Amino acid sequence: MKLKTMFGVALAALMGACILLPSNVQAQKKKKEKKAYEWKWDGELSGNETVDGYLLSCDTLWTEIQSYRKDIDQFDYVEDTLTIHDKTYLVVHLENKEGQIFTTGTANWQLFQSVMSGLNIVLSSTQIGLQTASATLSLPQLGLKALSFGKYVKAGPNIIGIGMKEIKGIVEQRRYQWGQWKQAKEGAVDAETIDWASLGLSAEMPVDKLKKCFFIKEVTPQAENYEEIITIQQNKTDEQKKADMENFLASAQKEQLPEDASKQLDEEMSEDDMNKLLEQMNANA
Repeated sequence: MKLKTMFGVALAALMGACILLPSNVQAQKKKKEKKAYEWKWDGELSGNETVDGYLLSCDTLWTEIQSYRKDIDQFDYVEDTLTIHDKTYLVVHLENKEGQIFTTGTANWQLFQSVMSGLNIVLSSTQIGLQTASATLSLPQLGLKALSFGKYVKAGPNIIGIGMKEIKGIVEQRRYQWGQWKQAKEGAVDAETIDWASLGLSAEMPVDKLKKCFFIKEVTPQAENYEEIITIQQNKTDEQKKADMENFLASAQKEQLPEDASKQLDEEMSEDDMNKLLEQMNANA
C-alpha cells in the first residue's frame, strides 16, 4: 500500500474515532450516573423482633427524610445587599415557591423548625445505624426467609447514609441561615427611619410590610464577612446598585402570607444549646 493511501486510511479511521468519541463518553457518563436511592420495603414483617424493629425504624426514617425534603423545598431564604446613602445594608426575608413572603414571626419558626427537624433525622440515623449489626446477625434465625428480608436489612445503610450526609448538609446550611437571621433581627433598623423619599421610593415602598416581613441591618465592621461584603458593594456600578434596589422593591411588593398562630415560637433555643446539639450531630455522624 502506498504511503499516501495508508495515511488516508489512518486519517479516516482517526476522524471516525473522533466522531464516535462524544457518544461513547456520554454513554459512559450515563452508565456512571447513579439513580437516586428508593426504599421499597413492602411492609411485610419477618417475625423476628430484632429484624422487624430495624426495618420499621428504617421505614420511619425514610418517611421522615421524604417529608423533610418536601418541606425544605417549600421556602427560600432571601438575602439582599443594598447601598443607601453610602451605607451598606443587609436585608433578609423568607418566601415560598410561589413568591409570597412570610412575616418575620413565621419565618423565624420556619427556619428554626427546619434546623431542628433535620437535626432529629441526623441523630435518628446515628441511632438506627447502631442497630444494623444486630439485625444482620439475626438474619440466619429466619431460615429460608433470610434471603428475602436480607435485601432490606442490607439496604438500611443507604437510608442511614442519606440522613447522615444529605440531611446533615441541609441542616448546616439552614443553621447558618438561622444564625444570620438572628443577627439581622437583633441589629435591625426601623424601616421608617430610612429616607426612602430621597431614593425616589417613598410612594412605592410599602413600609408597613417591610416592618412585618423583613429585617434590615446595617453592615458594620463587626459583621461577619464585612470586608468581603463592602468590597463587593464598592465594585458595583450605579446601574447594578439601582438594579439591587429594584429587586428589593419587587420583593417588598410581593403578597404577604397570613400568619399561622401554630407557627410561632413561644421560646427560642439559645445559641449555646443549639451549638451543643450540632456538636453532638457532628460527633456522631
